[in-house]
Amino acid sequence: MAALWEVELRLSAQEVQLYQLSATLERLQRECEEVLGGPELQCLREENEKLKYRRLHLERSLRAELGKTPQERWTEAQEQELFFFHELSPGSCFFLPRGAFIYNTLKAFIQVDEEISECLDFVRSVYGVFGFSFQYILSTRPEKFLGDLHLWNQAEKQLECCLNAFDEQWRLSAGDGAFYGPKIDIEIKDALGRYHQCATIQLDFQLPIQFNLAYVSKDGTNESRPVIIHRAVLGSLERMVAILAEDYAGKWPFWLSPRQIMVIPDGPGCEEYGQRVCQEFVERGFMADVDLDPDVLLNKKIQNSQLAQYNFILVVGEKEKVNHSVTVQTRDSKVHGEHSLAATIEKMKCLQQMRKIRAEEEF
Repeated sequence: MAALWEVELRLSAQEVQLYQLSATLERLQRECEEVLGGPELQCLREENEKLKYRRLHLERSLRAELGKTPQERWTEAQEQELFFFHELSPGSCFFLPRGAFIYNTLKAFIQVDEEISECLDFVRSVYGVFGFSFQYILSTRPEKFLGDLHLWNQAEKQLECCLNAFDEQWRLSAGDGAFYGPKIDIEIKDALGRYHQCATIQLDFQLPIQFNLAYVSKDGTNESRPVIIHRAVLGSLERMVAILAEDYAGKWPFWLSPRQIMVIPDGPGCEEYGQRVCQEFVERGFMADVDLDPDVLLNKKIQNSQLAQYNFILVVGEKEKVNHSVTVQTRDSKVHGEHSLAATIEKMKCLQQMRKIRAEEEF
């Protein structure tokens, strides 16, 4: 509670100081208006207006703060996770917010090789979802570098051991590391067989030295220097999207597709049912459309949907309307037959959650 009253006292003191300074400026302005002119007078008036605004803002803040009960202030501070209200820290209210969480995290500091292995596994799982073929590249010390040579050799050895233990093919790229540390680059292969560097995992020994970072060991007896790991999984987002668009050649996987489902009613009598089917898919988070063009025949509508690369095409006629079902086929002309609407929604929801690359075949 003492910290809260200290805040109020400082706000009050600032308000008094601003009020006195503003009054002084107003008096000087009146006395010097005849002397000052042009830009000097305009500058003085602008400064006076800024001080008035700050004084008004402080007055409103102070009135609002004084109107709260101690319990309200305590609850609000806990909800905002202010540093000095955290159970692990009795710090000052003017200290770093969320600072306790920093030291909390450092208690569970992990080894470099373990973290690198988890980063490699994460990259493999992400790129596996997209269906990419990729390769790992170990980039070592360049000609111009920062830091100790022994530290560089040790870091490169660590990365090499991680790659060997990861049981994936990799190659060496001597001299292509960053000036602050070695790195592992991940190149993905596009539809034309070309490789593009997207993901990267970089060790940085220099920033902790520059910022004089340290953490206390588990037994609390000595301090150690942490290592910063720069990890970018997708790399440049724009380049990744371009590679995806080229690799899929417009045939986006179901979970990523902007055109997942097209509903096609077979005749005017089924249009209302077709709209209801489309709406049910939309309400469950799917990208669904319905083709109600009266001038286009059924087969042409199906062909148009396939050319537009809709993953699934749902045809609804009188039979489907009565049975509350849909006839499912894919953009590659594979027909899965008639299924109940509820079962179709559940199946597609499962395929989307599992991020299947060939969801149309596995339906």
